[in-house]
Amino acid sequence: MNNRLYTNTGKVGSILGLVVTTVLVSYAAQNSTKIIDGTIAIAKDGVKFVKHAINNASTRETEIWSTLPNGEIFNTGMKVRVSKFEKTRA
Repeated sequence: MNNRLYTNTGKVGSILGLVVTTVLVSYAAQNSTKIIDGTIAIAKDGVKFVKHAINNASTRETEIWSTLPNGEIFNTGMKVRVSKFEKTRA
């Protein structure tokens, strides 16, 4: 019989490895839906973070100015995000 085909259970490390592997596989089997749902939630958060980072990198905040009937220009106190590549009046 070829002894290399079987796990050596005479060593403490081998027995501990088998126990840990058995516990981990059992946990994964019992909680597979929670693990998958958690992975999906992490992926969604990552996508949201990347979209926000791209938006901040490609746009800038600009103040909104308005003109009174007498021709006076004033700041309305509002801001809007515009593309960094779009030309605006300064």
